Amino acid sequence: MLLVRPKPEKETIGLQHVMNCEPLELEYLVSNVPEELRSKVRVQIIDMILEKESYESILIRLRPALVVFTGYITHVGIIKTMCSMAKNRVPGLLTGVGGVHAEVVAEDFEAAEIDFVYSRNGIDGFNETLRGMLANKKVAEIKAALEEMGERKLSFSYRHPDRTAVSKYRHGYYYMFHSPCALIKTSFGCPYHCSFCFCKEITGGAYFTREIDDVVDELAAIAEEEIYIVDDDFLFSEARIRKFLRLLKKQGIEKKFLVYGRADFVASHEDLLRDFKEQGLQAVIVGLESMRARDLELYNKKTDKAMNEKAVKVLQALGIELYATLI
Repeated sequence: MLLVRPKPEKETIGLQHVMNCEPLELEYLVSNVPEELRSKVRVQIIDMILEKESYESILIRLRPALVVFTGYITHVGIIKTMCSMAKNRVPGLLTGVGGVHAEVVAEDFEAAEIDFVYSRNGIDGFNETLRGMLANKKVAEIKAALEEMGERKLSFSYRHPDRTAVSKYRHGYYYMFHSPCALIKTSFGCPYHCSFCFCKEITGGAYFTREIDDVVDELAAIAEEEIYIVDDDFLFSEARIRKFLRLLKKQGIEKKFLVYGRADFVASHEDLLRDFKEQGLQAVIVGLESMRARDLELYNKKTDKAMNEKAVKVLQALGIELYATLI
């Protein structure tokens, strides 16, 4: 079974010149294959952004039974092309697609060359596919089982991602000046409802978090010093962040952190951010979005120019890097 992160087309406008992060979602699939299936399947991640061998050569050499892709909107075309190639090179091979775009705009992947689209609960859906294939079920039967899996889960209780599954690629994962850089996710969705944001669509507007104790246990096992916390908004709950810092100190964990945070939180929590910096906070990505008050109102951002300006000053005063994003 191959799990593939495709390389976007050369013409794609993207951020690969400033970032190339590990495929965390695929690492979760590897680590969460059920115990009763582990001896019956071999699951391997292929990161085509860094892989030296051609995709076609990999298909011919490994002849997988299933190839599952992850991707964003910029990958829709290339994923379809790669699915077609896989089916042409390996008769009987099945294909699937998951990831954030498949969860929000599943219809973009409705194509003859794609057998399964994991539009919700991707880890469970992947495992159901494995069970169906091992039981020699037909594609239609597996699809029916996927449809019967219920609504989107609003909790997260899975094994930590298997980062060893991309050990050959880890040297190439970075975010701007943070290199090599590992990812960790501690929450899902966003508690805010900005009008432009794609993030809230992934969870249907819901917001839920992992237990901080479990997060810190995962963090303790990560080899990289640079850590990118990829929550849509890690700087949300002061109490949660305080507990995070206490546990870091208790376990003697020393890392360098990059996080997302809102301007209003930054502006009103200088003392907390000072303490966070002492325990490794290096940079905060802040969605300033616009310098125009009217724009912020239209975006339902619930911030204003004064908050944005104060947030910038707070981070400057603390010596924490600001990566400001603008629409």
